[in-house]
Amino acid sequence: MNHVCINRLATVLLMFFCLCTMSGQALAEPGELIASGDAAWAMRSQGHVGSRAADAPIQKAIDAYAAALEAEPENLEARWKLLRALHFKGEYVLHDRQQRHDLFARGKDIAEAGRLQIEREHSLPRNLYKMKPADVFSAVGDNPAVAEWCFWSSANWGLWAQNSGRLASLFAGVVSKIHQFAEVMVLMDASVEEGGSHRLRGRLHFRVPKIPFFTGWVDRDRAISEIRLSLQIAPDSLLSQLYLAEALLKFRDSDNVEAIGLLRQVAASEVGPERLVEDLRTQEIARELLTSLGY
Repeated sequence: MNHVCINRLATVLLMFFCLCTMSGQALAEPGELIASGDAAWAMRSQGHVGSRAADAPIQKAIDAYAAALEAEPENLEARWKLLRALHFKGEYVLHDRQQRHDLFARGKDIAEAGRLQIEREHSLPRNLYKMKPADVFSAVGDNPAVAEWCFWSSANWGLWAQNSGRLASLFAGVVSKIHQFAEVMVLMDASVEEGGSHRLRGRLHFRVPKIPFFTGWVDRDRAISEIRLSLQIAPDSLLSQLYLAEALLKFRDSDNVEAIGLLRQVAASEVGPERLVEDLRTQEIARELLTSLGY
């Protein structure tokens, strides 16, 4: 056998070896990758210390969802689950503000690619952000993946804004985007993330300053009523209970007894495994509030 044949055989064998040793993610179908991500997501609290999660479990979920999205860019389930995983890592793993900023910047870019995808797939006549929420719902229907995309897009946009400063947020129109997400999501599926659409609307009315011609829609009473609607959907949500307590303390002095009762209830609740790290963080905030109020 001459040297040319030997070299060719070596090349073929090397290529075969590379193919055989490629990661399972590179060869798996998108559905398998999503299932792998779901399994890692379910283990996201593994190795946590209090409300601070370990990096490895959630990074495994991120890698799996990212691989699924790379394999099938139009897969909206992979997209929203990747956004959810990025949000968790930024909120419960990372300490450094620049790292958080970079992570949520990645998230908002993934969210924006999803917007363009939805506009194409449903032949929306213009930018989703500029349409009436009812028109978006009419075009898209009660697609649960779109509702989830709305929720986790708003989460990544909002936290990118928190880590970018007010000027960047203003130019990006973050508040109007999140407001649109919330309005669309209420029409599609108000049950997403334990009444997340109403909780999101309530939080906007709680946090956003009322500025004529810009945020004239802000209504402090709705900061309370929307959270109550969220709790009608998911009465045991510790996060919604905390948000209601905060809104009552800020806007309803006469309802402080209810607010303190809610905070005590959150602080004393038994935390389950499904949202372990998230609920531990919520409890920490409730206890800090109680301490600041002298309880």
